[in-house]
Amino acid sequence: MIHLLGATVPVPYPSWLNPADNTWQITAATLVGLMSIPGLAVLYASIVPKKWAVNVLSMMFAGFSLVLIVWVLWGFKMGFGATSIGGGVRNGVQTQLTGATGTWQHFFENFVGKPGQILNSYSEQGQAVSAANTVIPFHFPVASLAYFQFVFAAITPLLFLGSVLGRIKFTAWCILVPLWSTFVYSVATSPSKEHWTSQVVTSSTCRRACRDSSPPGSWAPDCCEIGSMPCPTTW
Repeated sequence: MIHLLGATVPVPYPSWLNPADNTWQITAATLVGLMSIPGLAVLYASIVPKKWAVNVLSMMFAGFSLVLIVWVLWGFKMGFGATSIGGGVRNGVQTQLTGATGTWQHFFENFVGKPGQILNSYSEQGQAVSAANTVIPFHFPVASLAYFQFVFAAITPLLFLGSVLGRIKFTAWCILVPLWSTFVYSVATSPSKEHWTSQVVTSSTCRRACRDSSPPGSWAPDCCEIGSMPCPTTW
């Protein structure tokens, strides 16, 4: 036994993992989750007639659970995945720096993340990467980021449930939540669209800078740099 313990080689943590960052990410997510279950569940059940209380609690738990299923099977990667559905962003790196940048084609290629599940070991334990391509990389695994973003995705439909208490059937609610999480929340939160927005702003700024710095009547939309700011050669 002593020989076996002496031969054990400790497995080091990955170099990118910061225990403090990871701990706070999980702690903050848990606090938000408690706002949903039991927080909102108890609040809603207490403001409706007694005969509806159990139904409201069931809808709260069902909605929370359905968002979790959607989130781990396809929703997280649609909203916060590292690759956009049109390939404008791959593994968190923007691939479209010239050509059709700032166009409607560029917009739709960056419209939403590529759907996919996060149930394998790499997706759960690998370093978190987002299409937002943040300057400072994440120092926690995908599982922590997915959990953090999930609690916000889950609390959102539960919040608007308050506007339809007593006016929506349980079955209709169970259909609405997955559809809304997929086609509204995941699409609206996808950060890959930021790349399209930045290109539109850059193009507009370059146009004005080129026009204002050129002699009257001599401006042409083919300048490629104003100071240290690169500009597209086509508009």
